Amino acid sequence: IILWNAKNHFQQMQTLQGHSGTVWSVAFSPGDGAVLASGSDDKTIILWDVSQYTTPPIPEFFTVLEEAQQEKWSSWKTLEVLAQKVTNPTELQLYYTATAAAYKLGDITKEERDTYIINVLNIVPDTFKFDQSAEVVAKVKLVLEKARADGILSSHTALRLDQLVENAHTFADARFTGLVEGLSKLELRVDHVEAEIGRLDRRVDGVVEYTQKEIGQIHKRIDSVRAYTEKVDRKLRDFKKQYKKHLKRKAAASYVSAVVGIVTFGIGSKIIDAASDGSIICFDKIVDFSDPQEVNSAFEEYHELFMEKVDEKLEDWAEKPLEDAVKDVKDDDSSNLPALAMLKACTLLNTSYSTPSSSSPLPPPPPTSETLGDANESFSKLKKLLGLGGDAFDDVPIDDKFMDGFEKLFKIKFIELGSNTKEKCALLVGSSSKSGKIRLIHWRDFYETWQQSGQSMSDYLQSESVSPPPPAQSDLGDEADTFAKLKEFLDLGEDEKEIPVDDDFMDAFQGLFDISFNKLGPNTEKTCRCLVDSRNRGTIRLLHWRVFYKAWLKSGQTMAEYLKSESA
Repeated sequence: IILWNAKNHFQQMQTLQGHSGTVWSVAFSPGDGAVLASGSDDKTIILWDVSQYTTPPIPEFFTVLEEAQQEKWSSWKTLEVLAQKVTNPTELQLYYTATAAAYKLGDITKEERDTYIINVLNIVPDTFKFDQSAEVVAKVKLVLEKARADGILSSHTALRLDQLVENAHTFADARFTGLVEGLSKLELRVDHVEAEIGRLDRRVDGVVEYTQKEIGQIHKRIDSVRAYTEKVDRKLRDFKKQYKKHLKRKAAASYVSAVVGIVTFGIGSKIIDAASDGSIICFDKIVDFSDPQEVNSAFEEYHELFMEKVDEKLEDWAEKPLEDAVKDVKDDDSSNLPALAMLKACTLLNTSYSTPSSSSPLPPPPPTSETLGDANESFSKLKKLLGLGGDAFDDVPIDDKFMDGFEKLFKIKFIELGSNTKEKCALLVGSSSKSGKIRLIHWRDFYETWQQSGQSMSDYLQSESVSPPPPAQSDLGDEADTFAKLKEFLDLGEDEKEIPVDDDFMDAFQGLFDISFNKLGPNTEKTCRCLVDSRNRGTIRLLHWRVFYKAWLKSGQTMAEYLKSESA
């Protein structure tokens, strides 16, 4: 900031340095101009003491006196103008002196002198600034006493003016006292506010400390819950292992029960000794009853011992295939009950360790609308298979993941139903969407149509035939018609001049031209955006759409072919 001397051809007096940014505003203090305030881009305001470079302004009273001398005014004109400029006791004394001198010189009459002085004294109570020390009052009373002594004021008038001055001084003193009291109250309020701020700071510190402690406790609880969860997980894993062992023991117990059954059938027959001896040997050889191989091996030894001690007929049966031997034994032949029990137990063990038959059970029936529920339930199941959440208004893309979920939901295989069944299914499901994505409302159209057919899903897909041709250029109308259709798809008013080129626009574009970007290639949507919005403004007007549309019409291709060729 540079200070210039305006009275001396704007010579530079001083340079004030302190701001770090551009200074945009400066202002001198009113009255004496001894303080300069400056504001800057550095977000600071600096007050500068420039009293040594400035001079206090000359009061108007003295300015008028100087002008009167230079212009050589008459006495009555000078007194008339000065009467409006008297604002303090010094000026009042000078005015009284000037008026008396003009009277003595004969420039004004006695009546004019009295009139001038009385008029000035009448405005003193309203225009003077009275101080608390009563210096102004004392000087004014001195002038009043002089005017009364010179015969200018009567005793009554002098008393009245004296009372008015006293009242003005009293009012000023009261006002000053009130200001002092108000300032004291404000200081008390400031102290109170500062105390409240301190109290709030302490409370905030306490809350922060408490919150930090609580957060620490929460972290400890989280750690304990995590440790407990890991402990439960370990116990669950141990339980699974124990349960598997239990299942093995349970399976072994069934084999042991077969052994016990043989012994039971053997008791009371003529081969009781052989059965009892064999059972003792069998149980002595088994250490781990949860091991089926060990049980089976011991049982086979028992079977060999038993067969050595029975008659030739039983040996003959044992040498036959187990199934044939069982068929030879009649259930009503009580003498052959031990052999029957023996052979049945052997058959049981033989089939228990055999490999499963190559013939597989019949597949479960395909799901129907009764098992899948209505459209809402089936759509929820489909989204669950796809790992999607949300509500019915969320878009579900018809992609490979969707088709895999569709196969799982209806228990079908597209590859078994035909080469184009998968594409046909995608067209049927998305027939009412036209955007490559569906919501519940589109799924309901497809699902209820399938329900009305009364067929299984595999039969329905094979019976339906869909081959929607792409819309021809002549069917869409001109650029204005298609631009209006796009605004209609996007729920834009007729007065709207611009269309945002966003995801909703691309969905509307696919619906208008009956295409799917996903099927045309990974870069097709990006190519379409670049072609439509060539200037990358994010919005288009009819003018921009006309350029794109005419370029497509000129190509003579379908929109799918045109986008493919441009992508390439």
